[in-house]
Amino acid sequence: MRTCVIIIFALVFCINTSAQTFWFGLLDNHKKSSLIVAPEGEPEPPEASYFNSADYYVRSDASGSGDGTDSLTNAWTLAQLNAATLVAGDSVAFKHDDSFFGKITVGQSGTVGNEIVYGTYGSGAKAKIYSSQIITGWSVHSGNIYKATFNTDIDQLFVDDVRMTVARYPNTGYYDITTVNSPTQFVSTDVSGGTDYTGASWVGRTRAWGVETKTVTASSSQTLTLNSAPYYSLGVGEGFVLVDKLDFLDQAGEWYYDTSTNTVYLWTENGDSPSNYSVRGSTESKGIYAFSKNNITIQDIQLIGSSSFGIHAENCSNLTIKNVDILYPEKAGIHITNVASTGNLIDSCYVEGANHNAAYIEGGFNTITDCTFKNTGLFDNLGISGMGDVNNGGRALHVTGLHDYANPVDGNIIRYNRVINTAYHGIGFFNSINTLIEYNYVKSACLVKDDGGGIYCYNTDYANQGIAGSKIRYNIVEDVIGTTEGYTSTIIQGNGIYLDEKTHGVTVEHNIVINSGGYGIMLHQTTNDTVRHNTVFNFGGGIRPQNIAQGGNIISNNTFVNIESAQWGDGSNARMFILDPADNSLVEADYNTYVDHWRSSPFYRTDNFSYMDFTAWKGLTGDDANSTFDGSTLPAGDYEKLLYNDTKSAIDTTLTGTWKYLNGTSVTFPITIQPFESIILTGQ
Repeated sequence: MRTCVIIIFALVFCINTSAQTFWFGLLDNHKKSSLIVAPEGEPEPPEASYFNSADYYVRSDASGSGDGTDSLTNAWTLAQLNAATLVAGDSVAFKHDDSFFGKITVGQSGTVGNEIVYGTYGSGAKAKIYSSQIITGWSVHSGNIYKATFNTDIDQLFVDDVRMTVARYPNTGYYDITTVNSPTQFVSTDVSGGTDYTGASWVGRTRAWGVETKTVTASSSQTLTLNSAPYYSLGVGEGFVLVDKLDFLDQAGEWYYDTSTNTVYLWTENGDSPSNYSVRGSTESKGIYAFSKNNITIQDIQLIGSSSFGIHAENCSNLTIKNVDILYPEKAGIHITNVASTGNLIDSCYVEGANHNAAYIEGGFNTITDCTFKNTGLFDNLGISGMGDVNNGGRALHVTGLHDYANPVDGNIIRYNRVINTAYHGIGFFNSINTLIEYNYVKSACLVKDDGGGIYCYNTDYANQGIAGSKIRYNIVEDVIGTTEGYTSTIIQGNGIYLDEKTHGVTVEHNIVINSGGYGIMLHQTTNDTVRHNTVFNFGGGIRPQNIAQGGNIISNNTFVNIESAQWGDGSNARMFILDPADNSLVEADYNTYVDHWRSSPFYRTDNFSYMDFTAWKGLTGDDANSTFDGSTLPAGDYEKLLYNDTKSAIDTTLTGTWKYLNGTSVTFPITIQPFESIILTGQ
């Protein structure tokens, strides 16, 4: 198995400037230091202020007979709200610090300038809408496992609002397929032969980019049969995990629900009775649902634990979702469907723990800004439904125009978002021309699947507009390594920015890519794409145009810096620029800066798997006539350091020691780093 060795440590400093606190990152490849973690869009603290007044009020302790017109004696229940007829301009306020069970169903549309608004009133914590019900009546089943009768199927279980793990086998990592008997049957010598696995959910990694879920319909000893053939055929050595059987409940923090007896089983983290806690099972599929409703605002609400979606909007336009926290949806946090969904705004929201996708947005002229999408599709959290779609599950933020290739949607904007810890792509888009992706911070994507990207896009045919006219600019993408765990490949394929099949007319500029296990920038079957003014620091490969079928790809004015630790699983050198000479005429590269103080021949040709120095590279390709390569050896003790600013304001910083810029000039401190820009220094 190929592994990556990256001796890079992150320092995050807090600098106070003009009474504001700014965060910026600093990377070096030798110096170990403590890690201070900046807030990443955590839910708003409890003393915020929301509506001061509203047309209608909702409380959990309402009598059910009020008309909703005041916040005390006449407040509505949630059921009354859903049955009411609202008119354009109405506002509905939920009591602060209050909790509700159920779903908000948007029943009417507003008008432009007279939106119908749902939010929290007063000062305190946001109103919580739970998609889960409290479970009581616990008794001992055996050992530390307790049980209770609960007459509704549940998809997730929470103890004091902390999501528990559905019973799984094995508890960590994957088991492997030993033998494939048929498209639906396999043998695994990893599993116990004494268990009946019938009814379990099988979550298998059938491709580097594919994780899918099936049901075990029969088992005999170590032979398991699935309900249908996986999308990608079963293969020897591929990994899988089984979930949702009482036999798998063997450690603290796990649970199981038996649908045949309506019994829920739980082993609490402390091994004590669940009666000591608030235990909730998710039974409601959606926190908020709207169908063909326009001009709606949803703000200042917390949605927790839905069995499908936090917010599901179908065929809705001019929808504003602002300052909403969506925690632990089994499928997606925000799910907006239908290409007719246009002009929607998602602003300052926080989505954590979605198992399929944090936000999936169809339609055009939608804006997603200043949001945080965190811990999406992570392996340890996967539940009964796995990661969703075999190819596309595990994405944090994805915008798409569906598959009407002749009429792609237009004008989507993804700006100033933070995407942290994602199973697959951090930010992705498809069939959406003129998409603008800018000023986003993406950290740690491709944690469960790979052959993906921190920022990813694709198209279906060179003749389709697809995503033409789109710009990916001023983003910071960090720590997209990839993983081979659970799959047969030995090649790590996490890419910082990935333009996949048949993309054309896309501009990638002024981005910062740090620590990519595959390639900093990957171009796969692309044409007429422009990659310029980007900084790529520490990588398995700096940039790779692969299987280029048509020309027009421009790679210019970029900076690629290898560092000493950038050696990957087979011990080979990191590759600055990777190219098949057959593609030379289809790629134009010039005015780039290449820096590698640790190796003199980092340029790589894939036809004969050989490394070249810069002179040979230019002779082979005919490119990079005006580019530079610095392969000089650093003075003893010197190393490379990258500083970046992932905030909206410029920052000043001072470092101790003696430092130089890449061009060799000395640094005079303090130095200023502009928003979403970086500086690379050498020194000690």
